[in-house]
Amino acid sequence: MYNDEEKGNNLFTAFKCLQGEDIARSVLHIISSPAHVEINDIIIRPTDEYF
Repeated sequence: MYNDEEKGNNLFTAFKCLQGEDIARSVLHIISSPAHVEINDIIIRPTDEYF
């Protein structure tokens, strides 16, 4: 798979990948949170994650 460009392309077309806007929206949510809210971790994954 690692040396097969076609298989690699098929992997990433099998589901909708995250876009920069998705990450930016999450960051905006974090920095807009009230002062009494503590966010320690954030995990962002596509809902159709293949693996």
